[in-house]
Amino acid sequence: MDLEKLATSAIEKEIAKTDLLSSFINSGDREPCWDGHIYIHEDKKKTKKNIKKVAAQVKGKAVRTRDAKRTISYPISCDDLRAYMMNGGTVFFVVYLNKDTGDVLQIYYVSLLPVMVKKLLDEKKSRRTISVKFHKFPADNARKTELFLNFYEESKKQVSFAGKDLPNVDDLIKKGLLENISFSYTGLGACPDTRLLPKIIDGKSLTLYANIKGGTAPIPIEYFDEITNITTSKDTNIPISVKGHIYYDKVKTIATADTIEQQIGSSVKIIAPNVDNVDSSIKIHLNINLTGTLTEQIEALEFIIALVDNEAFNFGDAEFPAKFPQSELDRMEAYNFPEMLSNRKHIKEVLDSMNVKKDLELSKCTSDDIDNLMRIVNSIGDHRIIRGEIDEKNPGQKIKIANLTVAVVYIKANGGYRIYDFFGNRFDVKWAPEGMEPVEVSQFMMMRPDDYLTLDNLDLEKVVENFKIIPPSTTHFELSNNCMLSMLNAYDKAPNPELLNAARQMNVWLGQHTDFLSSEIVTLNRLQIELRERPLEFSEKQELYTIATTAKDEFQRLGAFLLLDEQEEARKIFDTLDEDRLNLFKGFPIYKFYKYAEEKGTDGQTENADSEQGR
Repeated sequence: MDLEKLATSAIEKEIAKTDLLSSFINSGDREPCWDGHIYIHEDKKKTKKNIKKVAAQVKGKAVRTRDAKRTISYPISCDDLRAYMMNGGTVFFVVYLNKDTGDVLQIYYVSLLPVMVKKLLDEKKSRRTISVKFHKFPADNARKTELFLNFYEESKKQVSFAGKDLPNVDDLIKKGLLENISFSYTGLGACPDTRLLPKIIDGKSLTLYANIKGGTAPIPIEYFDEITNITTSKDTNIPISVKGHIYYDKVKTIATADTIEQQIGSSVKIIAPNVDNVDSSIKIHLNINLTGTLTEQIEALEFIIALVDNEAFNFGDAEFPAKFPQSELDRMEAYNFPEMLSNRKHIKEVLDSMNVKKDLELSKCTSDDIDNLMRIVNSIGDHRIIRGEIDEKNPGQKIKIANLTVAVVYIKANGGYRIYDFFGNRFDVKWAPEGMEPVEVSQFMMMRPDDYLTLDNLDLEKVVENFKIIPPSTTHFELSNNCMLSMLNAYDKAPNPELLNAARQMNVWLGQHTDFLSSEIVTLNRLQIELRERPLEFSEKQELYTIATTAKDEFQRLGAFLLLDEQEEARKIFDTLDEDRLNLFKGFPIYKFYKYAEEKGTDGQTENADSEQGR
């Protein structure tokens, strides 16, 4: 039995079945290492125009029928492998032939590209031969052609790197040279959809390339013998609607070799097999799992209810049926969807009424978070009395609900208590400085800088207005000024135009009551607010020079020098302050303008809410 002739004939027969390939393989060829070539033609006429050539080697092996498997191993001499590597590679065939009849049992191949061969030789340095893994040669004629097209393209890219040590990805990243990593696959015709890419390259070999910053050609860095479990993800802007109502404007498509998963919003997935042609026999599975934020779950429930009711939905202009059997509806507990939607909408209404703008991460709520949330909804939203005891000495509380923090007030009522929005209600608060009669003050005088940054039901407009309606008193205006300073301290930690504007409004109102608060303090605060947004004008600097040269209060002179950026003059005053007075000034937001603060060993952001009139 002439194994080589039978093997060569089998290869030629398979190549002849294609439109774009031809072969020239001689079983008696004495050329070292190679038996011939496979040619890739530009068109079906198989002319010589733009013809491409791929080196080939063919071996025959007589085996038993049971020996023909999906993959095999076959020994190749290291000398031959080095020759293949240095000459751009070779497609190596092994043909399994029935040992009794000579019939072809299976054709196997391996694409011996330079990078792959270099990897094999490096791993088996002391061997004379290396056992190489072979795969079944495809039966589909298009796949055969693509195999040789890809080999040819990869060979061109790798031949200049043959036998060379290739760079390591981690080293390229550390050196800041890596721009991106890429791979390519050449197919016949246009790819109808990127969703099919995992299916197309599943089971294929692949080489990754590093694109170097400033480089002219990609560098091969890693070879994969067989690609499996590849996944692609793509966001597509397309309206998803039911009966003309658009619920979503984009979809995330996640594709594998077997399935296509289209993720709509946070809670709905449509799963279908990854096939070339879609027809009515394709089974589509709808997966519903309520997750995400409160708003996302409301949107999902509205979409799901419409979907169940109308038994169809649209991707763009294309309509897809979505009729659920009763068993599936029971499994999903579809009858609960309207109630679930109503409950979530009610929660949102309550949070909206509290001026909460951040979206509640509902799926991240713990059982404690849910308990806190429902107490707020039941009391603020439904005006119910909550059973239990409260600390009457500390009625103001901060409640944590997942990613939200809200300020509320507990007030005793009929054997339980009610919860009130701290910013949505006015509470009578009395304040009694030592040795003085209690006076009415704003409930917001207890707020600290961090409160302005962390409370999600913060309503700055109501804070400002609340201070304005309190009966005037020296104590009230001192506390009001301190509140405004807390806003500035908060702004310096996390700049927010709304916060700065609230401080500006507070100071404008304070400036209307200079019988309780000196005009110098109002001026200093007005100008430090402006300096946080823009350089001061000449006339504004003149106001500061007047204060710096005429004010009797050393803090006022110090503040004026800081806003004028007269650092040395400011330093002279700092050097005269005792430790208590120095620490007191450091608590004022104006201290941020002192450029020697770092030398003094402070960040200038120390809070001192109990100070006397602030600056």
